[in-house]
Order: sequence, then structure tokens, then C-alpha cells
Amino acid sequence: MRSILEESLYNFVYITGMISKFGEMKFDGNSTILKVNPIRFSNGELINPIHFKGKTTLIVNATINGCIIEDGHMWIAEDLFMKGFDIGNIVDICGNVEKYRRGDGTFDFCVSLRNIKLIGIY
Repeated sequence: MRSILEESLYNFVYITGMISKFGEMKFDGNSTILKVNPIRFSNGELINPIHFKGKTTLIVNATINGCIIEDGHMWIAEDLFMKGFDIGNIVDICGNVEKYRRGDGTFDFCVSLRNIKLIGIY
């Protein structure tokens, strides 16, 4: 999955999957995304800050641009419950791929939501 996201960095991708839970992104049980001005990079240079508030949505049985994600899940950097979606909703999502720095200093990718629509309920 990371290779698909890295190849699509700052471009639009299309994701389909089911909402599994709402919460905060956590990695290895304890490292979280930096809460104060996580920074967006391109080729190692600062582009502009991402203002991430910490609430997220976990999408499972996910595909990116029609390709099945290896580990089957993806975090969306927004709480979709606040937009009227529920656990078990099957959604189509369009968004930009972003690179961010985690609280432990490592880097990863997520999708910054641009458009979402409900396509079914599990």
C-alpha cells in the first residue's frame, strides 16, 4: 500500500471500503501523529503545514484506485462520524495523498479527504 501511496504523493486517489471505527491514528500502540503542525514534505523540502486535529476514520476491506490494499485497511485523517457516516457504511472516497511525520519521527502516508459518498451498508 505504501508504494501505491508514495507513487501518488500529493495526487488524487480513489478509495472504496467499509468504515470500521472512528478515533485517533495510533502506530505500534503508542506513537501518534504529531498534533501541532505536522509538516508536509516534497523531496525533503518543506511545502506547507498540515493542521491535523487527531480524529480519524479507519477504512477496512479497502482498495486504492481499484487495487486491493495488502493489509486491508487505511486511515482517513478526518472523523467521518461528524459528517453523518456510521460504522458499517461502505464508502467511495476521493482525496489527496499526504506524507506526514509521526510522533516518533518516522514518516508515513494518509489520504486527505476531498469527497465521500455512501455506496452501501454492511
